[in-house]
Amino acid sequence: MTVVIFSVSTRSEKFRLEDHKVAIMWVRASPDGTLLATSSWDSTVKIWDLQDGSLVRELKGTKGQSWTGSWRAPMASCLLFAMEIRLFGFGISFKARQFMFSVKDGTCSQDGFQV
Repeated sequence: MTVVIFSVSTRSEKFRLEDHKVAIMWVRASPDGTLLATSSWDSTVKIWDLQDGSLVRELKGTKGQSWTGSWRAPMASCLLFAMEIRLFGFGISFKARQFMFSVKDGTCSQDGFQV
């Protein structure tokens, strides 16, 4: 899946962010506009540099589809909400969980709090 970044001033494509394997569910720029976070159903959140399009960090560990997120001041962390879906027999089990990741080193400080 791809996110295309356009320049408003030149009205042209700046670069493409192409690394998620399946649907991207959430995209949000950091409060200072230097980073972009994308979350996907591939169970990852990717942090991108908005100056050159490089991948800064990949956050893993949600064990489910990543649906949405939020930046936490002062841009030190990214809060992610994920849905864990399990198929069993003739039923489906859903668990919504939240995770707090450090943007600096990718560690997860709050892992799996059920919401």
